[in-house]
Amino acid sequence: MAIITSREFNQGSSKVLKVAETEPVYITKRGKITNVVLSYEQFQQYQAPEPQTKEMSFAEYFSGRNHPASDLPDEVFEIKRDDKDWNLRYEELFDE
Repeated sequence: MAIITSREFNQGSSKVLKVAETEPVYITKRGKITNVVLSYEQFQQYQAPEPQTKEMSFAEYFSGRNHPASDLPDEVFEIKRDDKDWNLRYEELFDE
C-alpha cells in the first residue's frame, strides 16, 4: 500500500501513475487520506453494476429484447388455460 503526501504527488505524478498500475496510491493532506489513484482495471472492480432502468416483462426476460415474443402483451401470460373463455380472451388481445 503506497501512501504519499499531496506535495510528493505534485512533484512526481508520473511515478505515482506507474505505481498505481499495480496497487492503489493513497494521497494525504495534513495527515489525512484525501485521494486515491487507481489503475482503470482496479477502478472498474469498485464500480457498481449499472442499475436496470426498465423492469422487464415476462416475454422480454425469457426471449430477449429483440425476439418477436417480446412484443406480446403481458396479459397473454396471465391467462389461465383452464378458463372456459380462454380462446375468447386470447382472441381479444390480438384483435386489431
